[in-house]
Amino acid sequence: MLDFLPPASLEWVDLSNNQISKIQNVDQNMYLRHLYLDKNNVSKIENLDKNAHLRVLSLNSNYITKIENIDNMHLEELYISDNRLTKITGLSKLPELRTLDLSRNEIVFLRGLEHIDSLRFLNLSLNKVSKIL
Repeated sequence: MLDFLPPASLEWVDLSNNQISKIQNVDQNMYLRHLYLDKNNVSKIENLDKNAHLRVLSLNSNYITKIENIDNMHLEELYISDNRLTKITGLSKLPELRTLDLSRNEIVFLRGLEHIDSLRFLNLSLNKVSKIL
């Protein structure tokens, strides 16, 4: 469990390569802009919606099965490679998303990206996509 109360002025946190299973108490930091939780045991995206300044979220190499609980955040970069995603969902309300890494998942269909007009960089390598519609 991530039970972390960072200093109020902290903008950048990297807690990769730990044994964090649940995201908690990160929403207490109103200045946090970059959060890296790669290579942990996180199975659900949660408790981040109050981070108004969070721009970069990296959750590579975890156990996430669904993109959720990030609606209306101001994320510019989202990294969720090497997880257990099978669908592209939960991204339509991210108006500032420019970079998205969904590589090394189990995604079959490319639906769910149609309305992300701000997207500039997309990585879907090493998934199970068989055709482009």
